[in-house]
Amino acid sequence: MCLLLICCSLSFWTSCKPKIQTVPVAIGETRIIGRIVNGVVSFELGENPAGEYFIVTKAFWATTYKLAWRVRLLELEIKRLKAKGKKP
Repeated sequence: MCLLLICCSLSFWTSCKPKIQTVPVAIGETRIIGRIVNGVVSFELGENPAGEYFIVTKAFWATTYKLAWRVRLLELEIKRLKAKGKKP
């Protein structure tokens, strides 16, 4: 009986957790359509509240900036190596 209760509890625990989905989004497709204030999403004028949107945190912008900076540094390194006559 105790084993059955444990199995049911584990089944409930794994199936009822909210699932967070991580989806890559092209940076060019990103735009701000609203803000979260006190846990409530407020949409900008002219935006469809019934549409499908991804909600990102402030860390998204910091990560995007760091990645863009790293790409720029790598581009400069490639140019430097090409100037020396080496292939990247």
